[in-house]
This record gives sequence, structure tokens and C-alpha cells, in this order.
Amino acid sequence: MEANNNNFQTVFKKLDQLSAPAPAFRQLCSVPELKTAPVGFALPLMMLKKKLLDAAVVRLVVSAPAGCGKTTLVRHLCHDQDIKRKFQHIFYSVVSSTPNFRKIVQRLLEHNGHQAPTLI
Repeated sequence: MEANNNNFQTVFKKLDQLSAPAPAFRQLCSVPELKTAPVGFALPLMMLKKKLLDAAVVRLVVSAPAGCGKTTLVRHLCHDQDIKRKFQHIFYSVVSSTPNFRKIVQRLLEHNGHQAPTLI
């Protein structure tokens, strides 16, 4: 787990160092719009937002059984104006139980207007 964390940190540092033109493939990692406002999400959204904006919090995991609304909650949070002001770049990627990290990194690079290398 620690090795994965170090790998993520390395990738994120490299992504931060890239000076990219306006994203050419904006739809790849953009947060999908919600067609309707979710019902019953006010309290969980407020609690999650408070934790996310807390400078002392370095990691935040959203976890619950399937169908509980994790994806909807995070999508709603990503469109919040306070969150958009604090976080300059928000990349959205659904991660399954068997994530393909190579594909995620390729999409992040393409999203920022860079040609993604073929990763072996």
C-alpha cells in the first residue's frame, strides 16, 4: 500500500510540474453534471465538504456499500463553488474494484492536452 502511495505522489508531482495548454480532451476527466439535485444529501454533503476544506485533513475516503450514493455525493461536491475555488484542477475518474491505474494516468495526461505514452 505504501509503494502505491509513493507511486501516486510521484505521478501527481509530475502532473503538477506540467505546464499544459487548455485541455484538449476536457470530457475525459471532467465531473459529469447532475441532471437533478439529489434528495437527502444535504447533511452528508455538508460533512464531506467540511472535512475536505479542513487543512488538517490530508486524505479523505468516501466508502459505503454499492448503491448508497457515493458517486452522486462526490459529483455534487465537485460542482460546489467553495470546492472549485479551493481546488484549481478537479479530475474525475471512477475507480472500480479492479482499477486500471495505467488507463487512469493516460486519461489524466490526455485531459491536460498531453499525448499519453503507451504504458507497458
